[in-house]
Amino acid sequence: MGVIQSVNKKSIYPIYIKLKSNKFAKISIFDGIRAPSLNEAHIISNLEEHYKVGQNVRVFRKGKNYFLYPPEQMKDKELRFCRILDVKGSHLRVQTGDNEFKNCHITNVTDIITPYPLSEFKVGEYTIGRLISDQEICLRLSIVQSGIPKSMQECITRYGEAERQGDLRNRILTIGSSALKVDMVCFGYIKTLAESGCFVSLSHNYEVRVDKS
Repeated sequence: MGVIQSVNKKSIYPIYIKLKSNKFAKISIFDGIRAPSLNEAHIISNLEEHYKVGQNVRVFRKGKNYFLYPPEQMKDKELRFCRILDVKGSHLRVQTGDNEFKNCHITNVTDIITPYPLSEFKVGEYTIGRLISDQEICLRLSIVQSGIPKSMQECITRYGEAERQGDLRNRILTIGSSALKVDMVCFGYIKTLAESGCFVSLSHNYEVRVDKS
């Protein structure tokens, strides 16, 4: 058990606790307050409504780290609470751990098709994401909830209708020319412009050149 001494949601260690042993524990916002999940994301965003100075809390320890929940509850190892650090170019830069940082490509920030999806995010905000590689994370609700398609067949089963409408963002595992058909209308984001045309991102790892005509 312990007593909360301070709460500062701007810090990556927002909760400072005095333990019964008269030692002190700092709690990481990324995995120390709640096991990362979609249901718990609102608590991270509204921390000071749920935790108050003087409040008694149960504290768990694993190694050198302290938690406000039994750490074995952290079952989905791909989920992360994300702090928006930068909105730049065609991606977000996010912090997902005390010393862990990831990129989120413009095609992976939302399921909704919108002209400027990065404009919905503000530096310092927290959200929930799912790891899709060592360097990349996906914030799209469909992927956060259901996970990454494990095969191309699963991808087509889950997102076949979207693909028939030209949305290939769901091919997180891989995408290639076989996914493209003559006269197909595709959804994408302009990455670079040139006198001869432009390059368009169809997913985080696949882009096409569009020539002027």
